[in-house]
Amino acid sequence: MATPPSRSPAPVRGPAAVLALALATGQFLGACRSSPAPAIPPERFHGPRQADVDVEHTALWIELDPRERSMTATARVRLCSRVEGLSLVRLDLADLAVREVRDQDGGRLDFRHADDVLGVELARPLARGEFQELSIDYGGRPRRGLSFEDLEDGVATQVFTQGECEDSRGWFPCLDFPAERATSEIAVVMPAGWTSLAAGERVERRELEGGRALERWRMSTPHPAYLTTLVAGDFAVRHDVWDGIPLLYLADPDLAPHIESRFRETPAILEFLSRLTGVRYPYAKYGQAVVADFPFGGMENISATTLTDAWLTDERGSRDEPAFGLIAHEAAHQWFGNLLTCADWSHIWLNEGWATYATELYVEAAQGREAFEISMANTREGYLRLDVGPARRPIVHGVYREPMDLFVTGHVYPGAASRLHQLRFELGDPAFFAGVRRYVALHRGTAVDTDDFRKAMEAESGRDLGPFFAQWFFGPGHPELSTRWRWIEETGEAELSVEQTQAQGGGVPEAFSMDAEVELGRGGEPPRLERVTLDARRQVFRWKCDSKPRWVILDPHGWLVARRTDEREGAEWLRVALEAPHPLARRDAVQALANLALESSTPRGRLLYAQALEGLLAADASPEVRAGAARALSRLAPEFGQEALRAAAASDSSTLVRVAALRGLALFPAGESLATFGREQFLAGESWQTLVAAHELEMHARPDPAVWLERFGRPSPHGVLQAGLVASLFDVLDQDAAVALLGRTLDRPETPPLVVEAVLRRLGPLAKDRAQCRAWIEARLQDPEYRVRSAALESLAAAQDPRCVPAVRRAYGSYVEPRQRRAAEKILQAPWASRP
Repeated sequence: MATPPSRSPAPVRGPAAVLALALATGQFLGACRSSPAPAIPPERFHGPRQADVDVEHTALWIELDPRERSMTATARVRLCSRVEGLSLVRLDLADLAVREVRDQDGGRLDFRHADDVLGVELARPLARGEFQELSIDYGGRPRRGLSFEDLEDGVATQVFTQGECEDSRGWFPCLDFPAERATSEIAVVMPAGWTSLAAGERVERRELEGGRALERWRMSTPHPAYLTTLVAGDFAVRHDVWDGIPLLYLADPDLAPHIESRFRETPAILEFLSRLTGVRYPYAKYGQAVVADFPFGGMENISATTLTDAWLTDERGSRDEPAFGLIAHEAAHQWFGNLLTCADWSHIWLNEGWATYATELYVEAAQGREAFEISMANTREGYLRLDVGPARRPIVHGVYREPMDLFVTGHVYPGAASRLHQLRFELGDPAFFAGVRRYVALHRGTAVDTDDFRKAMEAESGRDLGPFFAQWFFGPGHPELSTRWRWIEETGEAELSVEQTQAQGGGVPEAFSMDAEVELGRGGEPPRLERVTLDARRQVFRWKCDSKPRWVILDPHGWLVARRTDEREGAEWLRVALEAPHPLARRDAVQALANLALESSTPRGRLLYAQALEGLLAADASPEVRAGAARALSRLAPEFGQEALRAAAASDSSTLVRVAALRGLALFPAGESLATFGREQFLAGESWQTLVAAHELEMHARPDPAVWLERFGRPSPHGVLQAGLVASLFDVLDQDAAVALLGRTLDRPETPPLVVEAVLRRLGPLAKDRAQCRAWIEARLQDPEYRVRSAALESLAAAQDPRCVPAVRRAYGSYVEPRQRRAAEKILQAPWASRP
């Protein structure tokens, strides 16, 4: 599962929606103000779950009612007793009403449904290994797990499910934990104009009376309940094929023109992943459905991925965000997560870390080693930014309130992927990739834990990897390395000093143990690489050299899960920036050059570093290095860089660089020339983000409310342009007028959710001093759109106004999605929340 923009089960419906309307109209306010503070559960350790039964097969008959946003269903659950004398079967089922339960002989059974557990008393006890089939009639309005979306006149035009982590219980009775695997089939009754997508093969479609249709899907590969899926609605469908496997792409008809271009890389990705794992794509088809208000970037349901419609964009949007990342991540889960599934949530990194790293490996295969090293470094840095303070913990971790809490800390995605990358360095490519193939071959179709993966890697490498996994997967933290080097003329040696500076305690060792590379630059010759072992707080290494190295760099290719600072003289930073053959070192150097320019006491010194940055911006092969040079030059404004930034903003092949250059130009003094340039780049329309950055530059240089308003009315996919323009509104209008305009934007029902989200975030800093801004944000705490609710919570958290606490407390009880519950709890437990 991909978390951007974030993920959750279905938005709150039914009674909670009625309460939201009542609050918005001023009813029940007195009662809500006097309500007690909600009980917030503590974190606790969760071990593997065991059940008395093994579910073998689940067959669902579901009738959807888009007008009432409800479902009527029958579940036939075939199960086998794991214990002797089983008389009570317990299944997970939340929120929905059970009408009747019968056994395989047709006899009615007594049942009790409470606290999200359906307990069924069997007519007679089952022996260990004996089978029984239960038929359960149930239905209602789901609060989680299944969502009715994209309403037109109050009638849903799309339905989707979202089971991870424990929300499949919100739409069918199951054993809702990842180690339990069963085959499944779904028969869905829906409006005749709809189509559906579910796990496995579609084996039937027929028209029914009353303008309805039936589709039946069957999945013969056992899988966890959270991967069971159903998408149904008014969709455009496109077909493709890879190696005989049918590929299906579903989207709203209005987005159909973008389907083929955005999904184009799917066949190449499946081919790559089949080679990586040694297992050809293992299911009968692969479908990808794009749905409205999906609360995550994507979800890897078995053979049928669900994606957010915010990802489906036009050519301009694709220049800003290439399509392959989300496709590759979710496709990788078809192996890592679906074919092999973590045995319990504490090992979720085996799903998410592997999907993240497999995506990076696809970058390496498709775009080359340099692009891969930069992309991998960005992944690693994302983890390092988050693994600080109270958020620091091991990768394998079983302490949480709800399992979704494990997904948001950066550990199971970039943290785990970075450790896999370091393990690859430790073992070498042949052993590493052979180990991956062994792991998949040995454990396909099963639940796995971290030791299963370790043993497969040990078998191929011939090494004891217990210490590596104990340190990097079961232990917290990461090394922080400080390096400096010197040339010893008398002995002809380069001496490198490495110090581990991380704070000890809480399981973080005084010194991590790791192998590392050291690069000694040799001018026109290829660099010399040396391998060292770091295992002490302070270490010194020496190498004989024919001449003084041009530079000495620890970990030049970015294998280590470590934060590093390097002490160098300015001349060496220049050599690294201009001569180093790999982009990671050059990217690090550009920021150092900006620091040196700012610290230089002479105009000549500042000019030297600025000219180097201008040269890198104009000619470096790596877009990341060029973008870094643009950001570095912007720090030297207004003394240097304007012409170089203009050239990059107008003609660079990468939108990343163009946006960085345009934003850098906005730090120069306003003037007609800059305004004209910004307008020219807006009209060039390279991408949506370059349009936004060019507009911001123009409004900085020449504020014009009429121009702002005209552009704010222009259409764009999902309102991406309008959302981007919100930030610059206060450059062209005074605060009162800007706030009034944003309020009118919120009042318009046709305003896209992405724009509403941007407005709420812009109003957040004003909410403490403007009661109306706070009221607008509070009114969105129970908005039907997931991302709008999340933006409202984030805005109130940023405002730090205790007057918002009653509204958050009222909304808290209606939240069923863990991330929004945690966001509300953060507000309710904040020190400022209790201030008078």
